[in-house]
Amino acid sequence: MSIKSDDQVAKLTRHVKLLEQALLDEREAKKALEQKLDDIDQHKFESYKELISALKQANNRQIQLKVLSTLAHHQAVSTSTIEMLTTFLVETSQLLEGAVFLFDYKNPERAVCYHLNATASKLERLFHGRIDITNLLDDIEEDDSHWRRLQSSGNEWGKITEHFANNYLISFSYQPLKKRKNLVIIDLPHYCYSEDVKQTLDTAAQQFVSALQKRSTEEKLARNFHQLERTVKKLKNTQKQLVHSEKMASIGQLAAGIAHEVNNPIGYVKSNLSVLSEYVEIFNKALNEAAEHIPADDELSFAQDDIGELMASCHEGIERVADIVSGLNSFSRKDDEAKFSAVNLNHVAEESIKIAWNQVKYNSEVVTDFDEDIPAIDGHKGELQQVLINLIVNASHAIEENGLITIKTWSDDKVHISVSDNGSGMDENTKNKLFEPFFTTKPEGKGTGLGLSISYAIIEKHSGDIAIESTVDEGTQFILSFPRK
Repeated sequence: MSIKSDDQVAKLTRHVKLLEQALLDEREAKKALEQKLDDIDQHKFESYKELISALKQANNRQIQLKVLSTLAHHQAVSTSTIEMLTTFLVETSQLLEGAVFLFDYKNPERAVCYHLNATASKLERLFHGRIDITNLLDDIEEDDSHWRRLQSSGNEWGKITEHFANNYLISFSYQPLKKRKNLVIIDLPHYCYSEDVKQTLDTAAQQFVSALQKRSTEEKLARNFHQLERTVKKLKNTQKQLVHSEKMASIGQLAAGIAHEVNNPIGYVKSNLSVLSEYVEIFNKALNEAAEHIPADDELSFAQDDIGELMASCHEGIERVADIVSGLNSFSRKDDEAKFSAVNLNHVAEESIKIAWNQVKYNSEVVTDFDEDIPAIDGHKGELQQVLINLIVNASHAIEENGLITIKTWSDDKVHISVSDNGSGMDENTKNKLFEPFFTTKPEGKGTGLGLSISYAIIEKHSGDIAIESTVDEGTQFILSFPRK
C-alpha cells in the first residue's frame, strides 16, 4: 500500500513538472508571439511614417515644381521686366509664407526700399525718401544667383530693422542693369529653409536672372535692329539725295550753258520786237491817214487788225522764254554764302503770304500756326521767301475751291516750317519726280517745271531737308527743316 502511494506521488510529481514545463513553453511562445506582433506593429508604424513623410515631400515638391512652372510661364509671356520681377517675388513669398523687401540702388547710401503687397501683387514704396543700406550689405554675400541666410542680428541696419518681424532672414542679390543692383530680403515666420526648398529657390532665382538677361538682350537687339533700320533708311535717303544733287549739279551746268547761249538771241529778238511794234504803229498810222486814197482791200484790213494781236502774242512768248531763262539762271547760280544772316521763319512766312495773296485769295483760306519762340536760322531771306511763295502758289493751284492752306512753324533740335493744303494730292510717281527740272503737272503754258527744282537747290544750299506727305484727293504737306543758327 505504501509502495503504491509513493508511485502515485512520483507520477503526479512528473505530471506537474510536465504541466509546469508546458505552461512555461506556452508563456515563452506567447511572449515570442507578442514580440512578433510588436515588431509587425512597429514596422507598420515606421512604414506609415515613411509614407506620410514621402507624401509630404511629394506635396512640397509638387508645390515647388508648380512655382517653377508658374515662373517659367510668366517669364515667357511677361511684357516688362517689372512684371517678371513682381511675379517672381509673389511666387517666392507664397512658397515661404514670408514678407518680401526689395532694395533698388546704384549707390548703397541712397537706396529705394519697396515692400511687396502680395495680395495686390505689386511693390509699394516703404519709405518716402532714400535710405542707407551700407551696413546691411556688409552682412550679405552678393551675386551668384543664390539665396543666403542672414547671420547678423541686424542691430546696425538702421530704420529698416523695425520692419523685420522675425529672426529668420534670407537674401538674394542680382544686377538688373549695368549700373544698378537689386537686393531681395524675405522675412520668414519660421525656419522652413530646408535643402529642397533652398534648391527650389536657387533654381527660381537662376531662372529669373536668366530670363532677365534674355529679356535685356532681346530689348537691346530690338533697339539695335530699329537703329539699323533707321540708319539704312537714312543712308538710302542720303544716297537718293546725293544722286539727286549730282543730277541737279549736272543739269545746273547744262542750264547755265543754255541760259548763256539763249540769252543773247532773246535779247535782240526782244529788242527787235519792240522796234517792230513801233514800226507797225507808224505803218498803221500812215495807212489810216491814207485810207481814203487806197482802194478797199479786205486782206489788207484783216492784216492791219491781226498784226497787233500777233505782235502781242510774240511779246508774250518772248517774255515767257525770258522767264524760263531767268529760272535757269536762278537754278544754276550759286550765291555767296556771306550774304547769309539770322532769319526768322515766322517773318519770312508772313511776308510770303502777303506777296502770294493775290494768287490764292480767290479759292483758298490761309491759316497760320506759328511758334512765337522759334529760334532763328542762318539763311538768305529772299531765297527762303522764293521757296515759300512757290509752295503757297502750288498749293493754291492744287485746290479747286473752298481750299485751306495751313502754314506752321515749330522747333526741336532743328527749325521746321510746313505748308499744307487740302487739294488734289499726289501719287507716288508724281512725288518721285517732283524735284526734277522741267517736270510739271500743270497744263502746257502754265508752268516751267523749275519752281520746285530751284526750291530744292535753295533748301540744299541752306543745309536743310524737305519732306513730302501726300494722299490723292486728300491733300499735300511740305515740311522744311533747317539747322538752328
